[in-house]
Amino acid sequence: MTDKGADRLKVACVSVTFGVLIGALTESFAIGTYGLAAMFCLSRWPERWRYRHVSIRCTNVSSASRPVPFHRPRSAVAVAASAAALVVAGLVVLWDRSASVPVPAPAGTDVRAPIERNAVGDGGRPEVDGGRQSASVVPPDLGARNGSDQAAEATAVMELRAAEVTAVAEQRAAEATAAAEQRAAGQPRFIRDCDFCPELVVISAGMFMMGSSADDDAANPDERPQHLVQVDRFALGRYEVTRGEYAVFASETGYSEDSRCQSLDDSGRWEWQEGVSWHDPGFIQEDRHPVVCVSWEGAQAYVRWLSAWTRENYRLPSESEWEYAARAGTTTAWYWAGNQCEYANGGNVAGCDDGAMWTAPTGSYAENNFRLFDMLGNVMEWVEDCWHDDYYSKVGTAWTVGGDCSRRVLRGGSWFDDPQDLRSATRFDFPIGDRRSNAGFRVARDALD
Repeated sequence: MTDKGADRLKVACVSVTFGVLIGALTESFAIGTYGLAAMFCLSRWPERWRYRHVSIRCTNVSSASRPVPFHRPRSAVAVAASAAALVVAGLVVLWDRSASVPVPAPAGTDVRAPIERNAVGDGGRPEVDGGRQSASVVPPDLGARNGSDQAAEATAVMELRAAEVTAVAEQRAAEATAAAEQRAAGQPRFIRDCDFCPELVVISAGMFMMGSSADDDAANPDERPQHLVQVDRFALGRYEVTRGEYAVFASETGYSEDSRCQSLDDSGRWEWQEGVSWHDPGFIQEDRHPVVCVSWEGAQAYVRWLSAWTRENYRLPSESEWEYAARAGTTTAWYWAGNQCEYANGGNVAGCDDGAMWTAPTGSYAENNFRLFDMLGNVMEWVEDCWHDDYYSKVGTAWTVGGDCSRRVLRGGSWFDDPQDLRSATRFDFPIGDRRSNAGFRVARDALD
């Protein structure tokens, strides 16, 4: 490389180094650029680099002040280039200063509000409207934050979360107050924890005579002796779990059982049939029909999923809870007095047509005194209890000690059953894995005070 080339390379290196140093010290890219251009202008180096003590100036000076000859620009082009670099650098400095001036917020604007909403509401992302960032949201300048700003934001987030907790507590208190007022006025209380959750009715605590009376000629031995039972407050599904509600569970979890179900064959006997399931029970159903061909294990899987989704304690009702709710204050064999077909979908009887050959849409018939539908008829319903031959239990909770827990109780009768099997005290039992086209379930839930 020639001496002239080496001199130019050194000029460039020194200019760049000087510009970077100035930019780093002032934390400004523009000022660093200005320093680089200025150094380039001033660095019209002497012809020989070996002279270390060189006075470098851009103005005319006396020869006495220069120990070596000064290397003047060789052409007007070099002068023009240096001047243009200074002008451009100056403009960049002015632009940088104007851009760094903060724009005052409009009067009355709470500049913390967007940050608080983003921190709690949407993971710190600004609101978007029509593809544009909303004008009401000011994204925080992460580079300009300091410790005090972050502390203030954290405090604001904590305050908002505390306010949310307080709001939830106030809502729960208001619900409890409203429920107490409804109970005092004798009005039922309905609950629905989510859009696809079964609707519930809160059942007040009470005592009742469970089982068949001594003068009930249609009673079976396992319905006696009749005994007094105390039941605590709980919530019970107003309707049987529908095919549509169960379909949401099956879709979300992928839960499935064998594609076999006990159904009526051509001879009128109950037999296991391949290809029959809750999807296709062998007759036409819509989403409002009660789900059938679900085992006790399948019902348990459903209530576990519902509990996890809602964070409430969903379960199957106990046998005593079920009968207490079915009787709804009555002591007769059925909870109605009059035409069976107005209240239940059961087996056909003389002079009575309920309008359904198989299942009917839930809620198609009259409700009982607790505002519950289809407690008798339509489909028989799984409950929590293990099967016991003796009916004697004075507790309202599920009886899962002793007995045969490989078999569980079903209550209520179905579209297939005659009136004597639609009584409030009638009991059925099947293995926990059985699925039948006349068996479904309804859910229970612990009720809030």
